[in-house]
Amino acid sequence: AASCWVALDEVFVENGCMWFGLGSHHGGLRLHASASPGSHILATKEVGDAYGDTLVPIPLPAGSCTFHSGRTLHFAGGNKTAHPRRAYITNFRPTAMIEFE
Repeated sequence: AASCWVALDEVFVENGCMWFGLGSHHGGLRLHASASPGSHILATKEVGDAYGDTLVPIPLPAGSCTFHSGRTLHFAGGNKTAHPRRAYITNFRPTAMIEFE
């Protein structure tokens, strides 16, 4: 799977830019579970210093984008500002992943 995350507004740490685990796409698939009851979104708790992860924020000007593999640890932080943080996300996934959802 591959994703493209386009920042429609300027994004920075305080308003929830994307974060990535450097080199995490080289590791194996980590244990995932539903992010919340009834959700098709999966999350892992196997992340952080204990797993050797270096997590970095990727601030972007409006109109810029990131691309990442589904095996790359990634997340967007919460928006702690009074202003919107909008993004347009496209995902390219194999059939099995789409059927799961």
